[in-house]
Amino acid sequence: MGAKAEDHLFSLKDEQAFFAVESHLFGQPLQRCMDRASAAGWNPRYALPVPSTSSESGCYGGAVAGLRRHVHGGPLSCDEADGRAWRSVHKHLVGIQVTLQGADTLWFGSYHRGGLDWDILGTMTQLTRSGERPFVALADWNDPPQALAESGWLDEVKADILVPDNSDYTCVSAQSKSLLDYAVVSRCLRPLIRDLQAVARVPWSPHYGLLLRMRRNACEWQMKTLWRPKRLPRLDDDTNELESEEEGRASWSKWKMLASQNTSEQQLISGPVAQEALHLVSELGTVQEAIDTGLQLWRWTNAVEMRTLSLVGMDPEDTDAQRYMGRAGPPRFITTSMVPCRRGPKQHDHFVPVGYGVAARNMSCMASMSRRIARAQTAEDRATWSLDLQATVLDDDNTMARTWAAMGEEATQRFLQQVLLCLRRSSHRAKTRCRQSSLSVCG
Repeated sequence: MGAKAEDHLFSLKDEQAFFAVESHLFGQPLQRCMDRASAAGWNPRYALPVPSTSSESGCYGGAVAGLRRHVHGGPLSCDEADGRAWRSVHKHLVGIQVTLQGADTLWFGSYHRGGLDWDILGTMTQLTRSGERPFVALADWNDPPQALAESGWLDEVKADILVPDNSDYTCVSAQSKSLLDYAVVSRCLRPLIRDLQAVARVPWSPHYGLLLRMRRNACEWQMKTLWRPKRLPRLDDDTNELESEEEGRASWSKWKMLASQNTSEQQLISGPVAQEALHLVSELGTVQEAIDTGLQLWRWTNAVEMRTLSLVGMDPEDTDAQRYMGRAGPPRFITTSMVPCRRGPKQHDHFVPVGYGVAARNMSCMASMSRRIARAQTAEDRATWSLDLQATVLDDDNTMARTWAAMGEEATQRFLQQVLLCLRRSSHRAKTRCRQSSLSVCG
């Protein structure tokens, strides 16, 4: 990656993330690029190129990427810290985890030399858990979209190809024009995609750049999906010893009778799905036979569910038990988010919080602790609570320390100044004590 390409990347104003593949950067040029990215307000990461004697630069491949510090995101679980940058352990593949209003997504940039690189595809399959985690992949695939579509990988990761809206090619040479640069997007993320544009005016010849624009309101896009009951609890090995054969038969008869009371033919055939099914079997003249068979299956399944729950100590008529029941009955639909979203705070072993977003989320906690120091009645309480605040902000074992390291010294000082300001405003009566407490923390 030459000086013009670096100047172009670090002059970006509106973009929230960037990927540059086939960067050929290592050693001092790579370190200089990472320092420039950090100084320009990015959280950078990189993948090292592979040494090669056939290349003028002495290597091939590699990738660099960056995420704005104010965007809530972090490195991949396998990335390694390298100063203020993150080093990818994967060849020609760099990734970022980004949170879109509660939805954890993965963004990838990669370089495929000589066609589809199945090592890279396998790595993305593993990191996305076969597509269970939504992702966006921008790459120089060195193969047309048709080749990737026919490979079968897209179905494995539940994704689709996204090509530029304004161009039929992204690589221009003296002999031909080809479409080698495009995106792969999880199907659940498609409603969030505004457009994908090819950008010709980038210093990355012979390739065009790609500009992908997305919406952030991931959890607001809803869809109707089939409701599925929870898996039935497992029975202990000695459960059958609790009942004799006669007791088991009596219990089974009881649950079959209760299942007959809970189910009816009218319930089974109600709803648009059942009516459509009846319309199909009406042409065969077996409508009543289909209803009788479906009703018997539903009653038998319902009896099995209730008996299983009773054996593990649950009351089948209890509200909580209803989550485990409903198989073979009329289909039920629920409205859910198209993109898997977290419900409330949740710890992730693959996520390390960095950037201004995390600092803003912790600001209320810092302010609350500062106000408590200001209201302290004794010097002993002020000293104890000041140490608590200091440990929260600066402790090396705390995830907050990763935030400060990624933000840089200047941004950290600005944040601590906000804590100082909060201390000063907390109590007019204890203004002097507030300043002394806050200065001891900052020092």
